[in-house]
Amino acid sequence: MIHETAGELLGPWFMSKGIGGGIWSCFRESPWLVFYAIPLGGFILFTLWFLSDRLKEVAKSLYLCAFGFAFFIFALVIEFVQGLPSEKLLPVAMFFQTTCAGFYAGSVLVEETLENLGSTLILVAFLTYCHYLLGAIRNECKAAHKEEPDEVPGE
Repeated sequence: MIHETAGELLGPWFMSKGIGGGIWSCFRESPWLVFYAIPLGGFILFTLWFLSDRLKEVAKSLYLCAFGFAFFIFALVIEFVQGLPSEKLLPVAMFFQTTCAGFYAGSVLVEETLENLGSTLILVAFLTYCHYLLGAIRNECKAAHKEEPDEVPGE
């Protein structure tokens, strides 16, 4: 809710200053996308770059995380399409053989599902990596225990 409110409040302020007047017609229903698209893209790229270094041994976690972010990006694209004015949304709705209201209702369901799937995949990636770390710690403890002598010399 905060991200949507920020867009609604900042859009008119920028328009009153003469900044980006034409862009708001495309983002009438989702103005927050204008403010969050670039930072979100940067965050995703930085996170994947950072994790690619950390998750070399657990490629599955990296792929799960990447797919999770891809679902989020696809959800943002759907939300952008939802925010199009009705004259621009009508051809998209006609492609899916429905009305604008029907397309909007269906796309909200798909968009929210993609966000939930993206969150789930990122959580599974994190838990998979935690499982890997616990296994590595367990193996280190076993190796250290085997190297220790059973009796202390001199006793």
